[in-house]
Amino acid sequence: MIFFSSPVRLIAFSLLIFAYPVTAGATDTNNKKNLFINQIELINSQLNHLADNRQNINDFYFVGFSPYAEEDVFMHEATYVRNLFDLQYDTLNRSILLVNNLKTLDIYPIASLKNLESAMNRISSIIDPEEDIVVLYITSHGSQDHRILMNFDEAKRSGLNIEDIDAKTIKHLFEKNNIKWRVILILACFSGGFIDTLKNENTIIITSANIDRASFGCGHHGDFTQFGKAFFKDNLNHSKDLISAFEHTRPQIEALEKKLDFRPSQPQIFIGENIRLILNRFRFRLCKYFYLRPDILLLNCASSVEPLRAVTEDDPPVMVFMTSSK
Repeated sequence: MIFFSSPVRLIAFSLLIFAYPVTAGATDTNNKKNLFINQIELINSQLNHLADNRQNINDFYFVGFSPYAEEDVFMHEATYVRNLFDLQYDTLNRSILLVNNLKTLDIYPIASLKNLESAMNRISSIIDPEEDIVVLYITSHGSQDHRILMNFDEAKRSGLNIEDIDAKTIKHLFEKNNIKWRVILILACFSGGFIDTLKNENTIIITSANIDRASFGCGHHGDFTQFGKAFFKDNLNHSKDLISAFEHTRPQIEALEKKLDFRPSQPQIFIGENIRLILNRFRFRLCKYFYLRPDILLLNCASSVEPLRAVTEDDPPVMVFMTSSK
């Protein structure tokens, strides 16, 4: 859980939870054309407002990608996950969300490959590749030939390029932009098929399903996919440890699928040996050195599946997590 030491902090938390609304948006037909035209301005504005990295701090940068417009669950889940990372991983002003949905055309840039390339390029220009971690979170349908399905008919009719993406495309985005430390979260059917192409010792990859398995929970009426609720809402929401959250999520999913008589989706995790140290270092600093101020959100320090390393003389004496942009 998240603890609040003052009413000011509680208010700050409440404001952040509703910082990215999805109910307000343009659905009027007369406005759609202008909103698609304004997409270039929207993506540029949001990318230009990303905060620079902080020297000697392992900053997290978050890119959310929700490309399937026909089902609102992906939009809802992506919005929650972006807010969660802003709170738990200090990505406020270091996060961007790309969404395909008519309800969010005036709020979020479209989830196209071009916008994803722009986001990764912009982030690569402001991070320290030896210190900072980039999170790519994708929620969508997946195909048996291991592609992330992208759907937005209105965007296509407006001349925008909306095409499916595969693991090689994602790998190219990271390598082209010299992003060393990678957290890749893919929630889609058959998403385990992305792991072999994307894995290296500087990367952690979590997928909602195995290479040959479907995952569940799509549709218009829910706020989460099945794995998304278990991993993000039920577990990562109460921890800052991705590995521990996954280890708690897997049996939860297994029990639910057994109860519903679903074929097991078999969520997968790959943990590169090098990134273990970076993630532990980040979490240890956040828990050990927390400078309490009213404008700082206090996050809990849940236990990990592996012990934290000891502080060394190379560590900075204080780590401050603030809600200001820079």
